Amino acid sequence: MDYHIARDGQQLGVFSESQIREKLINGTCQPTDLVWREGMVDWKPLSELFSGMVVGATPPPVPQQPSVPDPFVGAPKASGLSIASLTCGILSFFTCGVTGLPGIICGHMALSRIKKSMGAIGGKGMAIAGLVTSYIGFSIIGISVLAGLAFPAFAKIKEKGRQTQSIANAHQIVIACKLYASDHEGKYPGDLNELVITGTLSDDKILYDPLLHDDSQFGYEYFGANMKDSDPPDKILLISKSTNSRGKKVVARNGGSVEIEVPPSQ
Repeated sequence: MDYHIARDGQQLGVFSESQIREKLINGTCQPTDLVWREGMVDWKPLSELFSGMVVGATPPPVPQQPSVPDPFVGAPKASGLSIASLTCGILSFFTCGVTGLPGIICGHMALSRIKKSMGAIGGKGMAIAGLVTSYIGFSIIGISVLAGLAFPAFAKIKEKGRQTQSIANAHQIVIACKLYASDHEGKYPGDLNELVITGTLSDDKILYDPLLHDDSQFGYEYFGANMKDSDPPDKILLISKSTNSRGKKVVARNGGSVEIEVPPSQ
């Protein structure tokens, strides 16, 4: 009697009982191989050759071995625009945001195409990551521009504050000179140091000009050594040694006025 032998869903052929025994001995057939012959209702392992036989004339379909699905087989291919968006987004951190705008454009285009593809194109997560990194990177440009615009404004405000302090210092020096003159027959001191020595000026820090950025010397040129309180009010008493960003200096006159101007030649 002939037997049909199958393995892994494929029929190996038809063999006699003696041939099958020989194949089992030499290892050509395995006990787990399936066998069917006329009179059997279903395929059986060779190890159950003489059990469960019923009448049948046509061999049933060979049982298929279950297979483990491959998660990568049939998976949609990632969008090239998604990859480009993520790449540009990462690079934007090293290019001061220059590649951020291309990354944003590629990211939005990728999401649009992925949505329209109905699952045929993948890479949505990559596109979103590219958009996030690209937006963050692109913001570096905005921050840099704002910083560039704000820095001159901050510098100007800082200079304005120092200029105001310089004017206030000059005012106090003029007042101190007049107080000194009232005790010295209307004559001003020979130098600014006398204002501190005599106690007319209580704090010598007033003699330093914040615009000069130098605490090693007095910040004002003094012209009152040979002047009197009764001299003309437009006569210059002090001129700051420093200039502001527009080339002007603090000029204090005998009449008590203090202005920011281009000083006349002395």
